[in-house]
Amino acid sequence: MSERSVFSESDDIPLVLLATHNSEGFIRPLLDSLRDQAGATLSVLISDDRSSDSIVRIANEYEGKGAVSELICLTNTTEWHGVVGNFSYLCQQALRSGANTFFFCDHDDEWAIDKVARSLSLFSSSSANEEEQPFLVFSDLNVTDEHGDELHRSFVEY
Repeated sequence: MSERSVFSESDDIPLVLLATHNSEGFIRPLLDSLRDQAGATLSVLISDDRSSDSIVRIANEYEGKGAVSELICLTNTTEWHGVVGNFSYLCQQALRSGANTFFFCDHDDEWAIDKVARSLSLFSSSSANEEEQPFLVFSDLNVTDEHGDELHRSFVEY
């Protein structure tokens, strides 16, 4: 896993922004779902906020696997920033990277296998793409319990 802030890949590859803190209990299913994205190549930028678990070691196993072409973990070892500060830092790094497309990801997410492909399809069919305008895609999510069992098929309706 790299400890740098600039990706070597093309700016056309979507960049997944993932804020973590003591997330080892969730990270494998999440990274499995990123690795298994159909028809996509991803770069993953992780900002770890002073974790005391093995999140960095676990994440290291996923670089270059499946859809995850590059994975960079930036570790904060000074002061705790919290979730807002952690995502703010990720946004700053993403803007510096030159990437054109960002996906925000929570540490306990598990993405549907076609999430990236469907989102990119919406983007490419939008006139915002031609005009180089900002474009936001929101996707609903399934509500699950701590075991991954579905409680409701829609967060919006939950």
